[in-house]
Parts: sequence; C-alpha cells; structure tokens
Amino acid sequence: MESIRLILLITFVSIFVRADNMVRVSGVGELVACDPRPEDAVLYQGSVERARRLLRRVQAELNVSTGAATIHCVRAVDNKGDGNAAEVSVVDGGVGSSRVALRFQSQRGSGIHYTVTVSGK
Repeated sequence: MESIRLILLITFVSIFVRADNMVRVSGVGELVACDPRPEDAVLYQGSVERARRLLRRVQAELNVSTGAATIHCVRAVDNKGDGNAAEVSVVDGGVGSSRVALRFQSQRGSGIHYTVTVSGK
C-alpha cells in the first residue's frame, strides 16, 4: 500500500514538472532560471567581480534590461569553483520579463566571481 502511494506521488510530481516546463536550479555556485525556446539568442553576457574583504561579506547587484526582448533564461555561474560561492538571487524581473535584477552576497572573507548570461527573444 505504501509503495502504491509513493508511485502515485512520483507520477503526479513528474506530470506537474513536465507541464510547467520551467527549470530552476539553485545550488552552490550557480543560479539557473530557464524556460528555454529553440529561437533564443544571448541578450546579455558579462561578469560580476568584487574583491574579497577580510572577515567581511561583499555584495553586488546586477541590473539587465533587454529593451523589447523577453527573457527566457537567466544563468549565473561561479568562475572560481573553490567551494566559497556567493549566494545569488533574483530580486526583480526574470523569466518572462524584459529585465532582471540579481543580488550577490559572498561568504565571509570571500569575493564574487560570476559570469551571467541572459537569453531570450
């Protein structure tokens, strides 16, 4: 009986995820919010860099406006990969909008070293 409940729950979750078609990954060192389309092009690609400060957290914000284009994917990836990645969050706009604002906050004593790519059409 318990295994049937588990199978039904897994089936429901997989149907829900497929219907949404939105990919959101937020892990150590990266933020990905995507609803990819075949015709997407890169609208913005750049880096966010802040030097570390001894025993302090470093913050940065990035605002990207795409004009009339609609954002379908926002990707922020840590360039260092040393296990001291900053926290990244979308604070305004994002997928389905024509702008996105990202906030970065480093771990204590670490800097911020990210590449940000925004794509859409």
